[in-house]
Amino acid sequence: MASTVMTGTTSFSSRAPPGEETQTKLNALSNQFDNFFGDLEEETAVRKKAEDSRVTRIERELGRLEKAINVETRRRIEATKAIQLQYEEKLEAMQTSFREQIKASTDALRAEIRGLHDHIARLEARMDEERENREREIQRHNHDVLSKFDAHTKEFEIEKVTRLEREAQLLKRIGDEAFRVQQKIAQERIHRDGEIVQMKDEFWAATKSRDKADEVFKSEMLRKMGVVQRELDVETKARELSEEQLVNAINDYTKALQDGLRVINRTRDARARASGRPSSSREPYAQSQPRAGLGGAVPMMYVRVKRKNQTMFVYAEPSDTVGALKGKIEGIVQVSPAEMRLYADTESSAHAMADKDTLEKLGVQPEQALALVFKLPGTDDFEPIEIASDAAQLGDGEKAD
Repeated sequence: MASTVMTGTTSFSSRAPPGEETQTKLNALSNQFDNFFGDLEEETAVRKKAEDSRVTRIERELGRLEKAINVETRRRIEATKAIQLQYEEKLEAMQTSFREQIKASTDALRAEIRGLHDHIARLEARMDEERENREREIQRHNHDVLSKFDAHTKEFEIEKVTRLEREAQLLKRIGDEAFRVQQKIAQERIHRDGEIVQMKDEFWAATKSRDKADEVFKSEMLRKMGVVQRELDVETKARELSEEQLVNAINDYTKALQDGLRVINRTRDARARASGRPSSSREPYAQSQPRAGLGGAVPMMYVRVKRKNQTMFVYAEPSDTVGALKGKIEGIVQVSPAEMRLYADTESSAHAMADKDTLEKLGVQPEQALALVFKLPGTDDFEPIEIASDAAQLGDGEKAD
């Protein structure tokens, strides 16, 4: 009985409300109508643009033909004038020659003049005939172009009327389809409402049967949560106590190390006075550690090099350069000295320590904290200074343990 009730409840929760499903279908249908009308308007605009382009092309062709005819006409007129001028010049020359030879060849000259006049007449008649032919050809070509333009205009009007009729028929079909869809949606809404009423009845019946089991489960969960909360409180207090003990132990170790360095330093000074050598005048490095070397005892110290939540204790001499200190750090972090920078100020990256300067020149004190940054991969920039507090570092170390 319980499994049957849970199955009915699950099917009810996975089925979407009928109002949202109907709205989704209506939105989808509306989007389809909008896409259709958009495509129809786009097609109409494309056709209109094509027709306008065709009319513009025809008008441009007519203008080009008219220009060509005008140019040809002007060229013919100029050619005729040139011929006439040429013949007039020849006639004048011939007349001059005739005047000089009039007495010797009057009859021959008259015959030649008559022949020349006849030839000029024939040429003029031929030019007139050619001019008339050109004019008739131009008129015929203009008539053909106008006829084609009228035919294209009539075809465009016919196609426009046909397209409007098709659009009206299409709108009618869309309206009929929308009416049928609305009827179908109304029928489906009635059916869904009946199913919802039935499912609500089943849901309330299943809810009543499940309330008792939920109360038992809730009380058990509250009891277990109270037990877990008490255990967490006990563990938190124990962890805080262990962290405090660890911090105290580290402080005691640091203090004992400083006391040992002071004892070693005083022993070194006593030996130096006993042997007649003056004690070291480097007061900033009084807390140092002796190291055997070629020249006797050499003052040593350690500095704390910090980067993010990491602290490194590095021993160095006051005469060591920053570059030599970077070389010692390289052995720990496996990073090239060219890709690291050291800062005496752990809160500002304004002034990096130069590789050629010594620790004594820069005034580095024993146990002083130095900030370490690395070059960012693939760039010439260095990362910003990020140093966690001592308490945060202890907490991270204990978590790692």
